[in-house]
Parts: sequence; C-alpha cells; structure tokens
Amino acid sequence: MTQLTCFKSNDIRGRLSDEITPDIAYRIGLAFADHLKPSSIVVGCDGTVASNLLKDELVQGLVNSGVDVIDLGLLGKEELFYSLVKLNPDGALMVSSAVSLVNCYVVKLLGKDLLPINAHNGLLDIKHLVQKLTHEKRNVAAKGRLEQVSYRQHYVDRLFDNIAWKDIKPMKLVVNTAYGVASEIIDELETRFRSFGIPISLIKLHHRDNHGLDTRVSDFPLFDIRLDTAKLVVASGADMGISWDNDFNRCFIFDDKGRYVEPYYMVGLLAEAMLLKHPGMKVVHDHVLYWNTRQVIAANGGIPVAAKRGRTHFQKEMLDSNALYGGESSAYHYFKDFTYCGSGMIPWLIIAEYMSATNQKLSIILSEKICAYPTSGEIKITSSDPKLAVVRLLNYYKTTYSYKNLVDGIGLEFEDYSQAWRFNLRMSTKLQVLKLNVEADSDKQLVDDKVREVIAVLKKGSN
Repeated sequence: MTQLTCFKSNDIRGRLSDEITPDIAYRIGLAFADHLKPSSIVVGCDGTVASNLLKDELVQGLVNSGVDVIDLGLLGKEELFYSLVKLNPDGALMVSSAVSLVNCYVVKLLGKDLLPINAHNGLLDIKHLVQKLTHEKRNVAAKGRLEQVSYRQHYVDRLFDNIAWKDIKPMKLVVNTAYGVASEIIDELETRFRSFGIPISLIKLHHRDNHGLDTRVSDFPLFDIRLDTAKLVVASGADMGISWDNDFNRCFIFDDKGRYVEPYYMVGLLAEAMLLKHPGMKVVHDHVLYWNTRQVIAANGGIPVAAKRGRTHFQKEMLDSNALYGGESSAYHYFKDFTYCGSGMIPWLIIAEYMSATNQKLSIILSEKICAYPTSGEIKITSSDPKLAVVRLLNYYKTTYSYKNLVDGIGLEFEDYSQAWRFNLRMSTKLQVLKLNVEADSDKQLVDDKVREVIAVLKKGSN
C-alpha cells in the first residue's frame, strides 16, 4: 500500500511530482466518488498550469466513477463558493497553488453540506481509499457527464450590487493581482466602472492581460507582492493599494502613504462602515486580536461576538447569531449578504465607498485606531520544541495575567500598573513554528517591549 504524505488535517497539499502527482489526483477523484457517492460535483482551480493539470485528473477520476461534473474553470475560491449556492451540488473540489510555497499545490474538498472535509469528518477515509486504489478504468453503467460553465457574470453582478456607486468620489487605486485570477475580475469591474461613469482609476501591477493559465502565479512570494504594491502607491500618488493572494480569497490593503495596513484594523474598519448602514447588528471577530474591533463595534451600535478562526467556525457563528459580517485578523472576511461566503473583493469595495462617504484619506481614517490599540502584527517564531516553549511561557506568566482564553491558541491579558496589554500564541499545525500577536492599550513601546519579553521566554534554553 502506497503511503501518502499529502493528506493533512484540513486539506490535501504537497509538492508537485513528489507528494502530489497527476496519478494521485486521479485516484483522489475515484476515492472522493466512492466516499461521498455523489450525483454531481463542482470543480475549479486557480490560474496556474499545474493546478489545471491536477484538476483535470480529478475530473477524470470522478467522471470514470459515473459522477456528473460541472467544471467552472479558472476562478477564485469565493467565486466557487458563491456558485455552489446557486448550483447546489453534492460536493466540490478546488485546486490552487499554496501561498508562499514554491511548487506546492492544495486540494480543498467540500462535502454534501458544502462544508470542508477534514481529518475529523472523512478525509482520512478518503486517504485510505486512495492508498488502496490504482490508476484503474472503471466498469460503470455510464460515465458521468462533464459540463463546462461559468458563473462569473453572476458573481461580478453581485459584487457590483454591493456598493452605492453613485456616491463614489474620484479616486486612484493600485491593484496588484500577482498574475492571479483576480486579474480577470479587476478587468470586469474596470469595464463596468467605465460603462457607468464611476470615477475609479485602476493602476494595474503584475497584471495578466491575456486571461488563461499562467506560469508566474505560484512562484510569486507574498512579501514581494506587498513591497511592490507599497512602492507603486507612493510613486503614483494613489489613494489606496490592494493586493491579493493567488485565488483572491484574501486582499491586503495599503493606505495612501504606501503603508501596509494590518488586517486586524481592517476588521474594525469594515465593521464600522457596515454598521453605519445596519446599526444594532452583530459582528463576529476572532480571539487572536480584538480590543480595537470590540471598541469600534460598540461605538457604532453593534454587538461583538467571538469565534474560533476558520471558515467553518465563522460561518456557523454568523448563522447562529444572524451576524452582519465576520472578520479574521488574518485577512479573511465573511458577509451575510454574500451568502456568508468569504470574499477578497468585497472588502476593498466597501472601503472605497467609506472613503468617499467620509471624504477622508485612508491614513487619516485608520490613524486613531492604530494609535489607540497598537499591535505587533503576526510574528513567526521557530522552535525545536514548541510545546515545551509554550509550557515555559505559561509558567512565566502564571501569577500575573488577569484573563486567560484557550479557545484559539493561548490568549493572556494583563493590567500592569495601568499598562494594559495582551498576547495570543498559536502553534502551527504544519511546522515547528509559534505565531505570536501582541496588542496594547495606546502604548506602542509597551508592545515592542512585551514582544521582546515573550520571545526571550519562548527561546530560553532552546540553544
């Protein structure tokens, strides 16, 4: 039996031609059909050549098992989720290149309830089937049908309907699509801007004019995307910069001075903008960073609700509490009016509308929030023994914290002689890495001091 290393806790991912191959992709298609026993499956992929190759093999495995397949082609993850609500299939598969990992590809699986299949609800069963299967041609009564369709115009219609375009003031935006599928959405939006006389000028960076597969997407480091965007915002005098990851389910924002805006502050800003239109509604945030978010929600008449990070957790909490919006400090944003799907396109559109409504530059809008609750941003710390490092940290602070939260990693809050600060520490599920976030009440120097202190405790005795 072939042992597979590409099956992780939440998805299937690995290096191409090593951990995940076209043959393995084909067998995943067979196994997915055997496990789920679906009538119809929706598939899609990002704009990389390898993602398309793996998707085609998945499709062959499904079709050869008698499953009807709707192939949405090249698209972003949110396009897929939005289409699923309309199509109502028995499941879905999405292939994309991994962010910041060269030659690494990811297969996301959704079940009949259109929720992710992970190690707790069937992924290990599928792995077991894949290990037993060969590249077989199956004797089925009839092969499944393959239908290639696009819901892009419906998706763009929904984006366009989300904003009060008549109120938009003239603005110039840098848009860095990193040669990803976001290029196609930006072109669609730009066409509509021109058609309806909307005064938004787009300065395109790393944009692919010829829509289709592109070899440049997966090898584009996220850090370079941000650096290039910031430089062009300053050089062009733009009002805002936006960049995306490869399947544009996350967007990253830069203010008019070219400064990267921590996604944490975008959660509060989006909550503020949306609560102005829908006062009294609930907004979901994560347990990692939240002081600024809670303050903004309360100040704008909303009700803050906390949830564990992750699409499944956020969507469930939003449904249960009838929340207007949910935002993770890792740049994932979910919207009630977008069928609770995550989106990397809606956030920047809402921000552009809010900038027009307030007639303020983004740097001015954010400055008070950043000063009130400064943060370190996420810091990754390598450790040879992360569990031991965490135990050491808990022992160090065991008599000084005022509040402890263990819902998503370790969250400790402190009030030291009127100096309020907190941190969240999580262990990576894939690497020997600890992820640290620190925030404080109005004291950036305290943040810097506590970052050094926490890191010193984590690394003590590790060398």
